[in-house]
Amino acid sequence: MAEPGAGCLQPGAAGECNEEETSCLLRCELLCFVQKRSVVLTTDDMVNICSNFYSWKEVESSRLLLSGYVPEKRLPRHKSTAEKDKIRKTMLDIIKICLDPSADLPTFYALDLARLPRLGVDHVDMSAILQELTLLRQEVRDAARLAEEVAMSRQEIAQMQQLKSTVDDVCQEVDKLRVDQMNFPPLPSHYASAQLPMAANGQLIADAADL
Repeated sequence: MAEPGAGCLQPGAAGECNEEETSCLLRCELLCFVQKRSVVLTTDDMVNICSNFYSWKEVESSRLLLSGYVPEKRLPRHKSTAEKDKIRKTMLDIIKICLDPSADLPTFYALDLARLPRLGVDHVDMSAILQELTLLRQEVRDAARLAEEVAMSRQEIAQMQQLKSTVDDVCQEVDKLRVDQMNFPPLPSHYASAQLPMAANGQLIADAADL
């Protein structure tokens, strides 16, 4: 079984850096955790979490790896007698380096997830949770609005179908009342050649003999 801290690769490890890019990828669980969490947790919380989770060997291995990218005076080896005190001081130095925007550091990644501290509720990034909650609420509102639009569209379609059915019924009634001009009985022959008498009001006067 690999010893804690053995996963940290020293600078220049084969296959870890791309010469065409300015950034490198190096494995170190402790530095990966510090890089990712130091931007959302306070420095005191980071020191407490890391000091209680990582061993001195892991902390020292991470310090040696990080010292290849910064001046040595920024990451000194503390000579305190108490190991816990050395861990806290070294962790504070490491966190300050990772938070320094002027430090040109590689990107650290983790393979052994068991060597990443589990954060409790007190150390959860509430701003990220609130942002996710806001997005979720917006999605719920959009879904409800879409459901209302779909219901209205269905109602309009039903009304259009009912109107079409009414129009079809009316058309059928009109067809029943329509007179077939081809089967309409012809007028008497003398009506076709003679001008029919007209009344004073302009109406035709029917011949009593033809009635």
